[in-house]
Amino acid sequence: MTGWTVPSLDSVGMVCAWIGFATLVIALVIFLVTFIPHRPRKLSKRARERSRTESTKTWLRRVIHVTIDYDSKRISQEEAYARLSQIARGFASGRLGVDLSTQTLLDLNQRHQIGNKQQFLQLRQTIAALYPAEFADSQTNRQADEASVHDAANWVETMIRRWVA
Repeated sequence: MTGWTVPSLDSVGMVCAWIGFATLVIALVIFLVTFIPHRPRKLSKRARERSRTESTKTWLRRVIHVTIDYDSKRISQEEAYARLSQIARGFASGRLGVDLSTQTLLDLNQRHQIGNKQQFLQLRQTIAALYPAEFADSQTNRQADEASVHDAANWVETMIRRWVA
């Protein structure tokens, strides 16, 4: 039997050691990738701005959809005002990092200013403008009677655009 030799016990032990070491390294890498939380990659300034712009466009589209739903009679005037109010609060909540979705006008007026003073003032003014249209009786409140869903949508759009600018 020439050409083929039986490996010695030393080389078999060495091969087993290398296989065991490689298995351990692979298991460690799998563990690290699976169970160790990774920090999210920081976005570049350009990517953050693009994300903010896309987000702004999404909020503006929501306003447009309210007017479309109202014009096509899929929602009532009251529902349109309620949605516009939710959009204004939701947009501000996202930008300020504080949940304002359940904040009434009184809550907003009593709240300590959050973020930029001008932006917070715009939010309060927008919600204040929506209140008569949303809650007041148009029979007894002239201001509520004069407002329209399209006016209210413009108020919310203006707030969003000024907030971003």
